[in-house]
Amino acid sequence: MIWAGIASAVVLAVAVVLFSGLFGDDQPPPQTVEVVRGDIEKTVNSLGSLQPKNYVDVGAQVSGQLVKVHFNVGDKVEKGELLAELDARVLESKVRNDRASIDNYTAQLKLQRAQLKLAQEQADRNKRLYQGNAVSEDELQTSETAAEVAKSQVASTQAQLSSAQASLDGDLANLGYTKIYAPISGTVVSQSAYLGQTLNANQTAPIVLRVADLTQMTVEADVSEADVVKLRAGMPAYFTTLGTPDRRWTAMVRQIMPTPEITNDVVLYKVLLDVDNTDGALMTDMTAQVFFIQGQARNVLIVPVSALEKAKGTGRRPSGESASAASGGGAAGHRRPRGNGANAGRQGGATHATPYRVEVMGANGPEERRIMVGLMNRTQAEVLSGLKEGEQVILPVAMPSDDGGERNGRGGRHFGGGPRL
Repeated sequence: MIWAGIASAVVLAVAVVLFSGLFGDDQPPPQTVEVVRGDIEKTVNSLGSLQPKNYVDVGAQVSGQLVKVHFNVGDKVEKGELLAELDARVLESKVRNDRASIDNYTAQLKLQRAQLKLAQEQADRNKRLYQGNAVSEDELQTSETAAEVAKSQVASTQAQLSSAQASLDGDLANLGYTKIYAPISGTVVSQSAYLGQTLNANQTAPIVLRVADLTQMTVEADVSEADVVKLRAGMPAYFTTLGTPDRRWTAMVRQIMPTPEITNDVVLYKVLLDVDNTDGALMTDMTAQVFFIQGQARNVLIVPVSALEKAKGTGRRPSGESASAASGGGAAGHRRPRGNGANAGRQGGATHATPYRVEVMGANGPEERRIMVGLMNRTQAEVLSGLKEGEQVILPVAMPSDDGGERNGRGGRHFGGGPRL
């Protein structure tokens, strides 16, 4: 029995050792990432569509049947070229009638002027005769009245002639409108009316063709009300298209439209960017992924945002907020130290430095270090001071929490196990 008890104790001890070796408190080695030098940018993203910057909807100014269209969709046209023609027979008849009226009034005016001349001469002769008592006063007044009547008839006919001339001018203009010319040089991008269709210009201006200059395009980006306050006219941006995701087109914000479009309670503002399209790679209504550059730095030290711990405050982890906002005003006096890279380039103005803590794998194991962070986006942060290129920064690991969830830890212990910075 004694030996049996000893054997049981030995077996139990071996089991405990094996169990401890398999399920002990030893944690896997910490995951690290190297501090590298590279480029970082902070952007506001949105979707948009491409439209021609300059285009004209070419319509008909008179009613009539469309009898000729000289260009097809996709054809290039020059300013002043004949695009389409309407049936002009009705207007041509009006022009002929106007000219006949003018000829009639011109003949009447010639006759009435001759009559006026005769009446005026008779009135002048009777006036001289009356002074010599050769004619009566009644005869003198009758001749003077006839001269005035003849003068009025001449004036009336002149007014009618002017009216007929105005009608002719208007009908000639309308006759000219039956031929539709290109108002700008560009490409025919759409056609709204077709041969044989009757266009009624009395109520609305019917559109026949749209001519657009496709060498200059405009991106109409839809930006949410939360992000539009971060944008301004003149801000640099770039965009890609679905068909060419590897090509970037650079542009500048031309205008932020003040009136939003509200769809299903979502408020979106149109932000316009112009881009050169001389090579014709961009087409109407293409979808564009737009990136508005809030800040940009080149050839700087970069670490993952997930490696950062707030040096002050209760916020656990940054989520891509701006460095100045993250500082809460406490680091407003910190400026980006010089000498972090001789070739560093920056856009977006001065960058405020914000204190953070990281754990660095040193010669004697993990060690806490205070660093200053500048530009930050959702995944990366610019290191202004506190780290050197090539150092290994420890990333947090997921650890089970008391409530069954997960909490972040570093290398198997809580961050901040040492003294607070």
